[in-house]
Amino acid sequence: METIHVQADLPWFSSIIILTLIVRCATLPLTVMQLKTSAHMHNHMPTLMSIQQQMVQAKNSGDLGQLEKLHQEYTSYSKRNNCDPFKMMLRPLMAAPVFLSIFYGLRGMTSLPVQSLMTGGGAWFVDLTVPDPYFILPAMSATTIFVVTKTGAEGASTTHLPPLMKKIFNVLPIIIFGVTSFQPSALALYWSTSNIISLVFSKIFETNFMKKTFNIPDKVDHPPDATPPSPFTSSFQDFSKLKQLMHEMEDRKSVGALKFKADKTKQSDSKKK
Repeated sequence: METIHVQADLPWFSSIIILTLIVRCATLPLTVMQLKTSAHMHNHMPTLMSIQQQMVQAKNSGDLGQLEKLHQEYTSYSKRNNCDPFKMMLRPLMAAPVFLSIFYGLRGMTSLPVQSLMTGGGAWFVDLTVPDPYFILPAMSATTIFVVTKTGAEGASTTHLPPLMKKIFNVLPIIIFGVTSFQPSALALYWSTSNIISLVFSKIFETNFMKKTFNIPDKVDHPPDATPPSPFTSSFQDFSKLKQLMHEMEDRKSVGALKFKADKTKQSDSKKK
């Protein structure tokens, strides 16, 4: 950021905006992967949730054989149709260190403060080391994060989240506004810019040209009754028990495979003797 400020002879607020744009462009491959996975998850959600419901029913009835069969079906279906929830988290996880680096860098610069930051802003936020006196940047941060979550920009949809998580995301803009209201304008500018870029990228990747170029599937419009509520998210206890059973099944398979291999070795040794 300092290189941009010095070499390009740009004010600090422009340097922050350009740096944010560069970082977001550098993570575009991860964004594309997240958009693909989000579309696949959305399109196959009715089938995945139907299998989940059957798994809960099999667990409740104590039918471990059927539960194992359904687990294999769920795993196979997910892999076959590129429905990997981990890929949805990959971009946020990999972008987090970059975000934190810029965050702590800006906060450190405003805390010193770097003298040029005190006149490096623009319009109504001339001093980047103090909070926005008119609360416009905090309002922009809160509004843009609200639009990002509501429109599902960059795969950030809350459609299939459990009710509790939806409530958290609904109050998130209020929290963001409260936090950014007491942060230096430099940080509020960075957050606002990043959110605006997310919205712009989202609109760009919604075009048919970009979808065809990056092989991003269209999202299917499911009828309201086609997507049952997820039993995994409606009951955390059920989900925990199911996960435990899955681990037990995997352990049994491993033990069985090792026992089978040992028996084959013994039979081979006995034949040699």
